[in-house]
Amino acid sequence: IYEVTPGATRELELAANFTVRKLVPQGKFPGVAFALTHELRRRPVDVLHASFVPPVIIPRKLVVTMTCWSQFAEPEVYPPLIRWRLQFLLNRGTPRAAAVFCYTEYLKQKVMERFGLPDERVFVTRPGLGPEIRRCEDPVALRAFLDQFGINRPYILFIGSLTRRKNVPRLLEAF
Repeated sequence: IYEVTPGATRELELAANFTVRKLVPQGKFPGVAFALTHELRRRPVDVLHASFVPPVIIPRKLVVTMTCWSQFAEPEVYPPLIRWRLQFLLNRGTPRAAAVFCYTEYLKQKVMERFGLPDERVFVTRPGLGPEIRRCEDPVALRAFLDQFGINRPYILFIGSLTRRKNVPRLLEAF
């Protein structure tokens, strides 16, 4: 269990000529394909960071974070329309990206192979915790937190979608 330091902030220190706009369309494919594309046409951006799949319309500068390879390695675990959407948008946008961030070296190699991208455009950036998040060492505070949610030891925490590709039954067997 981790706790956030009081007063911690995620605000960016920005230059005077720099603004951040969070473009978070609703839904899945309709949001990316239509709402985000419409917003980018209406109010273009200099750089777009697509944290999962890029939109249909690619802005001048695109940065992609590739979090998973299952849409290519195990396409059969996706319903056909979702598989098509993921592969279409990634195949269209990733080769045009100025930079692609991957969580692992394996993923970086897969991205470079599939999209023919050079090493200098693909980076391994492992997700992590900032300094404001730290392990809770106070046993009383930890017990109060667990009690608040009715959690008793032993327990397992799974964060993800309940889809076949996550193999939750195997996770429960292992537990």
